[in-house]
Amino acid sequence: MISLLLQFGPWIAGALGLLGGFLLHLNAKTKVAEANQKVSEAQTVAAQAQTQAAQVQDAASQANATAAQAGAQALKERENVETTIAAQPVGGAAQQLRDGWSRD
Repeated sequence: MISLLLQFGPWIAGALGLLGGFLLHLNAKTKVAEANQKVSEAQTVAAQAQTQAAQVQDAASQANATAAQAGAQALKERENVETTIAAQPVGGAAQQLRDGWSRD
């Protein structure tokens, strides 16, 4: 019995070593695949965040442009009113306001 163990023991140990190494390799391969999946998911989330940030920036730019246009229009209307009032005789603007607000 001991002679059989001494004769086949190294072969059995070698086979167990190969089996253990193969199992460790499969485990490592699985962990690498899981890590790559997590990296892929993180990259997807980062791309979505960049897209959202670009959309927010675009909306802010559009809001600023709209506000600038509204401000320019208000300035133009104010200048028109001031020009109209300046062209009227003294007290004419006050009389026009009273006429516009009087109850007929």
